[in-house]
Amino acid sequence: MLIYRRFTLIFCIILVKTSFISAQSDSIPQNSVKLYRLGISELHAKLQTVPDYLSLLEVSSASKITQNQTDAPNVINVFTRKDWLRYGLISFNDLLYVQPSFFPAQDYDRRTVGFRGMFEGWNNNTLLMLVDGIPFNSGIYGTAFSWEITPLFFTKSIEIIRGAGGALYGSNAMNGVLSMNTLEVADLENSIGEIRFRIGSKNTQLLDFLIGTENKHFGLIGAFSYFQTNGLDYKTFDDSERTDSQGFPKKFRINDQRQNVGFFNKIYGKGKFSGLSLQFHIQKWEFGTGQGWLFQIPDQPEHMQQNRHLFAIQYNPLRKNKKFKYEVSFRYQREGLNHNTRYFPNGAFDNQYPHGVTEYLKTHTFDIFLRLQANYQTQYGHLLAGFERHQFIYNGDEAHTANIDLEDTFKPFPENEFRSIRPWFEYIDKQPVRNWSWFFQYVSPKFRDKIQLTISGRYDYQRINYQDIEAVNFTKRRKVFNLVTPRVALVFHPTERWTFKALVGRAFRTPAPSELFGSNTFSLASNIKELKPELVTNYDLNTEFRWSKHITIRTNFYAVNFKNKIGYSTSNANLSTNIYTLLTTGLEAEIYFRYKNWQSFFNYTYARRVDEKIMDKTITEDKTTVTFVPAHFANIGTQFEYKAFFVTLLGHIHGVQKRKETDFFEQSNLFRPDELPAWINVDLQIGYLWKRWLEVRLLTKNALNTSQYLLKTNAYLFDYQRENRIVQTEVRIRF
Repeated sequence: MLIYRRFTLIFCIILVKTSFISAQSDSIPQNSVKLYRLGISELHAKLQTVPDYLSLLEVSSASKITQNQTDAPNVINVFTRKDWLRYGLISFNDLLYVQPSFFPAQDYDRRTVGFRGMFEGWNNNTLLMLVDGIPFNSGIYGTAFSWEITPLFFTKSIEIIRGAGGALYGSNAMNGVLSMNTLEVADLENSIGEIRFRIGSKNTQLLDFLIGTENKHFGLIGAFSYFQTNGLDYKTFDDSERTDSQGFPKKFRINDQRQNVGFFNKIYGKGKFSGLSLQFHIQKWEFGTGQGWLFQIPDQPEHMQQNRHLFAIQYNPLRKNKKFKYEVSFRYQREGLNHNTRYFPNGAFDNQYPHGVTEYLKTHTFDIFLRLQANYQTQYGHLLAGFERHQFIYNGDEAHTANIDLEDTFKPFPENEFRSIRPWFEYIDKQPVRNWSWFFQYVSPKFRDKIQLTISGRYDYQRINYQDIEAVNFTKRRKVFNLVTPRVALVFHPTERWTFKALVGRAFRTPAPSELFGSNTFSLASNIKELKPELVTNYDLNTEFRWSKHITIRTNFYAVNFKNKIGYSTSNANLSTNIYTLLTTGLEAEIYFRYKNWQSFFNYTYARRVDEKIMDKTITEDKTTVTFVPAHFANIGTQFEYKAFFVTLLGHIHGVQKRKETDFFEQSNLFRPDELPAWINVDLQIGYLWKRWLEVRLLTKNALNTSQYLLKTNAYLFDYQRENRIVQTEVRIRF
């Protein structure tokens, strides 16, 4: 806790001194106000002089060069800080759950994000998170931490790419790229900081604190975020086969409490130091294991805590009017786990484990990322090329104990004794995992100001030197992944109002360390010898019609060929396995409306299964039906301002979720329905803004208090239940 006290002291010093420092800095001219800082009424004034609001938005994640959103060679949406603050969103998941093709899902304790008719499991959400263009995914799991542990509060805008982004960004950018552009002092609406506090039912508490200052040469943004909730609180079945006095399966109270704290700090250069930035992030979170780590709700308390420290430095000089530009980026991440996990209760498996099974693990890993990138602008087009190096390092555990033999026999130790266990990632103990990659891109000039071609490609080479812990004398072995991921995009503007995009892109995900190297543990079921990378190819035909200054309509026809999906396989001793390949087609439709003090959006997504191949023999194939997730769903959002008052509404319609034949078991209809019915979620807010520095709001999540379930795959007694009505109050102060 010492480091947190030091940061708190630094923030207090900054708060006292800011009024003196900011008085010396230049005031912000009115004509430099950014779009992402405007309210609805101010945006309406802008609409009188421009074609439409969406055409003003610029993105950089699609091609690593700044472009108008309509020119970007991806299916991409951009969101301003005003958008998610006004709707009361706090995390990427909140935002993704109301976007086309993304929808809420769950596996184990983790809230995940499904995409285009595909269920997303606990092990990885196949999304890539960028912070100012630098990858910030987990080194251990490879996943993007898209839930509340990574708040949106310190960002000024967000770009969401739907579909493959591997041609520029490499592993994990399969279902999408989540790009966060962080704040600078000029984005704080002529204030030096703000604070947001929220309390509500389920013991929910949120505190966000943000402060900034700058002088002629440098600026500083510091942010603190705290969140806690008791989460879901109900009794449910599990897979422990424990029974009540009458011999019926017994219900237990779910463990869903969550808590996280984070510090997010950024120093950026100005003037002659422009383009230089340094970031230091600290995140720490604790969580319950829901229905249990192995679907057996613990009979004893657990302690599940994780943390990470990230340091990033980037130099990307502006070089105005220069044809040649370059960027150097470096990121260091230390990721730690402190897990006291209760896998099985006392007497589990006919008293095979009279004292249950408990494992304690305290460990950490490091990973280092380096990128060198250059681009050159000529009359014949824009050329970009770069090199990336990533290295993952594991040097053993600080502590690893259990009350059973997790190395060999899996039998209990005498008298419930806890003994030391060999390393968690023993396969690569003190053996770094290295990845090299090269990428390029060509963006053509606009032919007659109407047609633009983008061609991108990337080559990744990953080498793993490991010791085969199952072989005699721990034989040294090598495993190599090498992949090529291309992209071709054609953007056509037949008129000022019409835009067409034809896109073909490929992406991949090399198996994460948690899927390859886990050993001597029940927490992972790794499979270094058999796993193949996941591969996806996306085909998109996108249209955008700007009906007027106030209405924009988009459609997107897509096809997704997702190969070698990794998940836990029952037929393969529950190891991480490439379990299926899916071919899915569908439609995404969006409407955006803005007029004076009112703005709304509506989107609808349809997914159709074309083919399916299941490699796990315990799961039945269904080549024509979307299973596990809805084939249809829709979202609606609206916000309205009247003087100092505002009202927002977010709605999600979640379609029917069908099971596979192997999800059924004898008398399964006594515990859960044959298919999960459709449900509706409505979040409603009423707020008041007083003199632009004080904002008060009342939030009601699941305002209709509907029953909402997400499907649990395979033959279990339960499905996942979502939250009932939650009422919260929030105060936001700018100073």
